[in-house]
Amino acid sequence: MRYLTGDKRRFLALVVIVVLVLLVSAWLLMRWRRAPEVSSYAVVPPDLSMTVVDGILSGNPCAPPCWQGVAPGTAIERDSVVALVEALPNVRNIWGNPAQVRWTWSRWVGDGTAYNDVYWVAGRVLHITLSIDGDLTVGDVLREYGPPEATNGGQGGLPEHPYTYFQLLYPTQGIEFETHLSVQDPTLEPTAMILNASYSVPAESLQDWIESLDFDKHLQPWPGYGELDSEAYGLDD
Repeated sequence: MRYLTGDKRRFLALVVIVVLVLLVSAWLLMRWRRAPEVSSYAVVPPDLSMTVVDGILSGNPCAPPCWQGVAPGTAIERDSVVALVEALPNVRNIWGNPAQVRWTWSRWVGDGTAYNDVYWVAGRVLHITLSIDGDLTVGDVLREYGPPEATNGGQGGLPEHPYTYFQLLYPTQGIEFETHLSVQDPTLEPTAMILNASYSVPAESLQDWIESLDFDKHLQPWPGYGELDSEAYGLDD
């Protein structure tokens, strides 16, 4: 029986690594070739006078899932996003890492800290999370986007500050909205304030999006206004 020499073993290991890198690169490229219409947002210039709410309700300077000319699925340099965030008038702190830019608003409608971030994978924007910087209600969202394709809910917060979160999900548009309700009375009203919005590459279909989830969600159809079903949304878990 013949054994591989040290040089041959190293060469074989190098070949395996190269093949793996090529396979992963090909997978990422195929993943980010979805939703070519989103890439058109990359040429939209930002408008620093426009808030997150302006973008959601008026589509200025671009409509979700685009924000200030930045959209999931597009290639944009991190330094460009940092420069954009630094120029916004309502920014308090900016930090992050090579794959993420994070910042907080100086003024926010919710309690606590208003976190925002833009996150990259393979040189393209994967996800944008925005804290709402003005008045936006569940009723506003439904008037603008119609009933959500799916909803999700559950318990969140800290022991000293618990809440019930409720998410309006529009995966084929690449948009999610979240509001917080009372734990003691999780009743959804049109006046409930939206606190966060999340943007991602639009899914080709609701079923494709559901199959892509790598974590459990208590997905339900739009329940209408009123008290949430505790069992359906796992509020008693």
